[in-house]
Amino acid sequence: MGAYTNALLLLDRPVFEAAQEYGYSEPNLLLLSGKDEELHLNFPAVYEDIQSCAHNADARSPMDYARDLVASWVVEDWFLRLLREADCEASAVGSDRCRNILPGCVVSSASDFQVRYQGQELRVELLCDYTGFWRRHGKIDLRDAKYQHLRRERALVFGADALWQRAILLDMGEEIPGIVQVGSYKPYGGKPAVRVPCRDEEFFPLEASRLAERLHAKFLAASA
Repeated sequence: MGAYTNALLLLDRPVFEAAQEYGYSEPNLLLLSGKDEELHLNFPAVYEDIQSCAHNADARSPMDYARDLVASWVVEDWFLRLLREADCEASAVGSDRCRNILPGCVVSSASDFQVRYQGQELRVELLCDYTGFWRRHGKIDLRDAKYQHLRRERALVFGADALWQRAILLDMGEEIPGIVQVGSYKPYGGKPAVRVPCRDEEFFPLEASRLAERLHAKFLAASA
């Protein structure tokens, strides 16, 4: 279940309304409102770029994949606000920071955010679970390449459990026991994945104040 269908759980309003508030472009708004023919007619280059996304789409159509992609950007912008409420300076990084769909739907493998607090800087990746899967099964599945990049960046992973309004903060710079390599993972179109264990007691309320407590502690530890 993707961001387009489920982002409402985090945003407390339809993703289209949030995208309007955040100043998204007309092609993105047409995509989110399901006006595919109007998008094709008025923005043929964007439409063609979306059609080139088949490799990324897994089991989805290119249009549905693009809708999920834009909705995930809206969720990222929601998270940027949450980071700022946690007294951190934060900015989106990577190839999709301008919120334009690129040919082939090129998406950076770098972490989503560059976050600063009291002179220290860390990379933070946002992950979302809209079905409660993480807490039910005690695991978070990552694409293999994403896991490797997060390890190299020594990034933090902020996982938002939208269904239960809980969150988890994982430090990919630390050794996490119980990691499992998955050679072929069906939800990722048969591509390799890495299974990261998570315990229920690691989750905390999805609130800026609770995020601030944990983020600030990580920044202080990094500066020690």
